[in-house]
Amino acid sequence: MKRTNILGVSFSDMTMFETISYLDKIFDKEKSEPFHIITANPEIVMQINRDTDFKDIEKTAGLVVADGIGIIWGSRILRRRIRNRIMGIDLLMEMLKLCEAKNQSIYLLGADEETNKSLYEKIKNDFPGLKVSGRRNGFFDIDNDDEIVEDIRLSEVDFLVMAMGSPRAHKWFGKNRDKLNIKMTIDVGGGFDALTGKVKRAPEIVQKMNIEWLYRRIKEPSRKERQKDLYRFALEVFKERFRK
Repeated sequence: MKRTNILGVSFSDMTMFETISYLDKIFDKEKSEPFHIITANPEIVMQINRDTDFKDIEKTAGLVVADGIGIIWGSRILRRRIRNRIMGIDLLMEMLKLCEAKNQSIYLLGADEETNKSLYEKIKNDFPGLKVSGRRNGFFDIDNDDEIVEDIRLSEVDFLVMAMGSPRAHKWFGKNRDKLNIKMTIDVGGGFDALTGKVKRAPEIVQKMNIEWLYRRIKEPSRKERQKDLYRFALEVFKERFRK
């Protein structure tokens, strides 16, 4: 797999088709070490770089994909061009198709109870051949989660789909990875909200223009503090470029 380093984070440079083909082979392996997928945007890159625990988790991840146009822009500025942006929600939809085709079970962990249940029902309707081994909302104390970990372990699930946000989801997985008995996991942040329609995705023209970040900033003013990491990311990219 070709990888590209952006501010210390090792990104995959595969297309969506290549990524799904690669993950298809992972599912064919016996359960051993869980395969961890991180969908990283500039905010998550900055989280990784200031959090040593998260950095250690990222180093052991099986795959980091560029889920953010800022990563693509940054790669061009650094002359380490990543060709393909792979959004977490789009990757999840392809993964659900793959799991249905390969008879791989999934577990939904995250979002609020209403959203989690709504997504469960939507998946059962849209993917009738897909086995959903269990589900649980994301509102729990990560230091008092033995019951949830045991439920996932006993479900013998193949693909754990998390929607608990970063870095919380990744740190929770890192803490419990050896207990879960899964093949693969991914966190899609607010993906459950988008898939159920609780939060609408940006209009198609906005997606094509690659300015979803601006659309979300306008629609969700509460993101103001989080999105300061976009400017920090840009600054670090330019600093590295000129150092070179």
